Amino acid sequence: LIVLSVALVALAAWIHSSLSKQAREFQRDQLQVSVLLTRDTLKNWVDQQTLRALIWADNQTLRVATETLAALPADQLAQHHSQQDLRRLLKPFLTQMGFEGFVILNEHGQEIAGSNNNTLGSTSVVALDERFQTIWNESYYVTHPILSDSATGQIYPDNHSSLFSVVPVRNSSNQVVAALAFRINPSGYYTGIFERGRLGNSGESYAFNQTGHMLSNSRFDDQLRRMGLLTGTQESMLSIQPVNPAENPVNTQLSKTNDNASLTTMAQAATAQQAGVDVYGYPGYRGVSVIGAWLWDKFLNLGITTEIEYEEAYGPLILKLISLWSLTALSVFLLLGLLRNSHKRQ
Repeated sequence: LIVLSVALVALAAWIHSSLSKQAREFQRDQLQVSVLLTRDTLKNWVDQQTLRALIWADNQTLRVATETLAALPADQLAQHHSQQDLRRLLKPFLTQMGFEGFVILNEHGQEIAGSNNNTLGSTSVVALDERFQTIWNESYYVTHPILSDSATGQIYPDNHSSLFSVVPVRNSSNQVVAALAFRINPSGYYTGIFERGRLGNSGESYAFNQTGHMLSNSRFDDQLRRMGLLTGTQESMLSIQPVNPAENPVNTQLSKTNDNASLTTMAQAATAQQAGVDVYGYPGYRGVSVIGAWLWDKFLNLGITTEIEYEEAYGPLILKLISLWSLTALSVFLLLGLLRNSHKRQ
């Protein structure tokens, strides 16, 4: 009976190990599929945005108007007929695609054309993107979200962010003379890409830049407000970093970043351009243990992760293991009871 008891415990231990391994492999596969699918969907969306912009950048009317405006002084931009021609040309397209507006920039990043006159002649927030200079080498891209005022185009924390699809515009000699940028509201399809990457009730997928600032909204903005990490209508996009919770500052507005706080295990690896997966658990930015998969995409110049709370991911496994060991303990107890009674009879 003692041998049988030991065998039962050994069998239970083997089943425990097997169930745990299967659960970890399942979570690993699920996390990796989610993060890769989110990355691929985002890439496809970026390709679509740049293709639409490239088609318009090759429009003859737009090219002629751009070349004309590029040669004018700033004080003549607003009243020139080419400005109105561009707005009439692009308005139906902007309305149809749901874009918030457009700007055309010269090589110095100054707006020579746009949806309104407020910022003509001034430096655009689009030019602050480190990839802006690649436009003159005939490159194109979609910016990361930029905190800006949709009316003036100026940086304005706590207002909603915008993305821009930026492509080169050529003159009649086929030389790049300007950059065309369409303003995109991230609350539409862009945000939906990450929402579709959510697993279960606590899982989320989100993007972040080299400093760790989120480039998409957290699933838990309401909780972050209750924690004091967001205020009012402030969103987690560009305001929250995935840092270790014990070091998380009370106010993580972009202008008040805690440079001494260390990023989570996931974010440290991803910003070092190391893809990975952790199914054993690590502290998430909300102070809850999570498991996750992550990657860094050089083309998009951002990191993407899919995470889910450890408790939800392994809840079914834990229940199975409790049942397993409870049944094993009961069986061993009964066997030892039988052994004890047999000794008494002897």
